[in-house]
Amino acid sequence: MTNPSEREREAASDAELLAALAQRGAPQVARLSHSPFDEGMLFEIIRRAGALQRRHARRKYLVGLERLLQRFPEAERSRDWSSGPGTSKPGQSFEFIGYRDGATLIDASPYLPSDAHASFAAYTAYLEGLGASLGFQAPGIEAISQDLAVGLRSLIKRLTKPTELRKSYLNVFFGNYRSTPFGVHVDPHHEHAFHLVLSGSKELWCWDAFELAKLAEPSQVLGSVPPSGDYSLQPLRFATEPGQVVYWPGHFAHSMVTQGPSLGVSIVLEPPELSPEQAFLSIGLADCQDTAALRLRSVARVAPRSIDDAIEIARARCRSIGGLISVGPLAELDADASVSGTVESRIDPEFPIEALELSDGELAVIANGHHFEWNDPDSKHDLRRLLDYLNGFSSSSVSQVLGRFVSARLERRDVLAILRFCTAAAAIRASAAS
Repeated sequence: MTNPSEREREAASDAELLAALAQRGAPQVARLSHSPFDEGMLFEIIRRAGALQRRHARRKYLVGLERLLQRFPEAERSRDWSSGPGTSKPGQSFEFIGYRDGATLIDASPYLPSDAHASFAAYTAYLEGLGASLGFQAPGIEAISQDLAVGLRSLIKRLTKPTELRKSYLNVFFGNYRSTPFGVHVDPHHEHAFHLVLSGSKELWCWDAFELAKLAEPSQVLGSVPPSGDYSLQPLRFATEPGQVVYWPGHFAHSMVTQGPSLGVSIVLEPPELSPEQAFLSIGLADCQDTAALRLRSVARVAPRSIDDAIEIARARCRSIGGLISVGPLAELDADASVSGTVESRIDPEFPIEALELSDGELAVIANGHHFEWNDPDSKHDLRRLLDYLNGFSSSSVSQVLGRFVSARLERRDVLAILRFCTAAAAIRASAAS
């Protein structure tokens, strides 16, 4: 079994590898020392997310039926159609996009994995039995999984600078399709793209878009579906297998050709566009705290901040994730979810939890691109002690943390509020007591 120090060295090596690929600026294949994603882990997340999307699709159907019935009041209704299964949690902005035989599906949910599919192999056998070519993608899936968000951050931390903000996200691709359903295309909003193969074999076909532009008819390539086509400008081709990652710059037109069912995940970085000040101001100063954070039943009420404080908070949030702006929403946690369990550190030593002092003497706690305002000056010293502990600990029971840090100034609810915030921001992992 790989010990934690070896795993950390492998993660650092993989982050350096991705940075080196991007620095070279040309398509290339490499192998990671240890991927933070694997087939079983990713398929389980896809299966859980698929169940959410199916419930959401059914909910939309029931609401639509309710509206239709409202147009015909004489129709007999034996039940309240609006009371159907709930939708996905607030903040889950991604959804699966599906393709069947090259055409986009209006609703992908009927074809997504379910509890009937115990493994990715069982699921792909089901797809093959349908007698159709089906492919799916899920851009931004890290929004519902701390494991995916932490894995993304560990791989790309050498690709960013604390002085810039850039969007980054994961995009999962899976199915039994034989090539990218929408053919050869350019993603002009991408600066770097890495595709990690987890199952099956894939071959990247790519063309430099600047070279394509010199052709009399670049559309002869763009939109085509490899491996068919007689190309006047031959593609660069890179065969990959599980455990390998293939890189291409954002200005390359590309398509994937697969050999049988496959599962892979793309890591996408967009160019830095906004300064921390611009990014923060574009969100608006009235709500200095993440909307999701307001649902954490915090001990502090959000207070308006000065422009200078708002900018300092934006800079600190940028610093805390090495320049990334898309780290997924805060998870919504039950108020007592972590009272009786254990907590385990997920903090990257390069990006510790920070206590930022504001102009009025209050603090903003910064973790992984999110912040939590602390408006009790009397407990600042105790709060800093707690944060220092969280930045250095490995694991502990919640009761031990409470016993060590609850005081006359830092109440039990205060300590729990910080633990919930850090768990929601993926700085620590909370587990219920067995």
